[in-house]
Amino acid sequence: MRTRVWTAIACSILTASLALPTAQAGGIPSAKGWESFKAEKEKEGWQEITTGVLERKLGDNRAEVYGVGKEGLAQIISDLVLRHRNLKAEYLKYPSRELAQTIDELALVITQSMADLAVMPALADIDFGAITAANCSSICFGATANALALTATQGVTANATASFNSTCGHSGSTYAYAYARATSGTTTTTIFQQDPKSGTSITSNATATVNGGSIAGYPCHSEANSYATSTALGISYSTSASNDSCPIPPLPVATINGSTYEYFFTTGCRNVTWTSTVTGGAGPYSYQWKYDGTNVGTGSSYTRSVCPGNYAFTLTLVVSNSSGSSTDTHGVLVEYDSGGGCLLPLPCLN
Repeated sequence: MRTRVWTAIACSILTASLALPTAQAGGIPSAKGWESFKAEKEKEGWQEITTGVLERKLGDNRAEVYGVGKEGLAQIISDLVLRHRNLKAEYLKYPSRELAQTIDELALVITQSMADLAVMPALADIDFGAITAANCSSICFGATANALALTATQGVTANATASFNSTCGHSGSTYAYAYARATSGTTTTTIFQQDPKSGTSITSNATATVNGGSIAGYPCHSEANSYATSTALGISYSTSASNDSCPIPPLPVATINGSTYEYFFTTGCRNVTWTSTVTGGAGPYSYQWKYDGTNVGTGSSYTRSVCPGNYAFTLTLVVSNSSGSSTDTHGVLVEYDSGGGCLLPLPCLN
């Protein structure tokens, strides 16, 4: 299933007291705050999957999660643990030093997330009333996840980005992960990248692309995941996407456009140009023009000097891309009228 790019950005005005207990912050009681917060998000298509955690699915194999407090971060950690388990299963099928290193690095990310969970305020301690307060600068966090089949060549790709920016001193963490797998011949290749960061103005990026397809027992696959969290603010936000499709891109369909008949009544030659139209395939394309079977040009158009006479010729255009090629032929008739309504070299009757 091919998935499209999914992007979300959230900007909010938050006070430094957001992570403090309601009794200290003097805001709206937390239970009521969560219910109000959830009700607003439900208008945007979010659904509560557990207290403190909302999810919104945007098509097959695409989802976003918004969490508040320990409950929200615990959901992200659960997803990371599942990803770690899946990577270990991948390693058993497609072992490599790089994949082993990725598994170890992800274990460190989970360990750090568990440490963050220990200091993340619980949902009951979140002051939802402070979310709309205006005594702090904008805090923006966002994430993207994209996993899909390649279009110009057969294969799969994935990419992810996560960002966190606070101009009022709050810190956060971001994480981006991308994984791609495809097979060429009998060789299965896996590519992966992950990028964890922490700070007050950070961006994580990860990209993975593999050319190839699927064979029995070795399917193609790509997935992406990213998140942004802040223990100081008590927020967690993540996105994910996956794809198991890697079709062969369609062949290009070539068409020659231009003259099929050239008529002369003078002895001078003239330049004639034929152009190409390509549909049904993905570029880049290569072009090969032929004149009566002889190669004569490699551009998207072909210009030839045509001289008076009574003859015919055939133009052939072969257009190729990474999937293959297609051919179009184009016949051209040339006639010369020397005057008196006769066409040379036929005899003229006076």
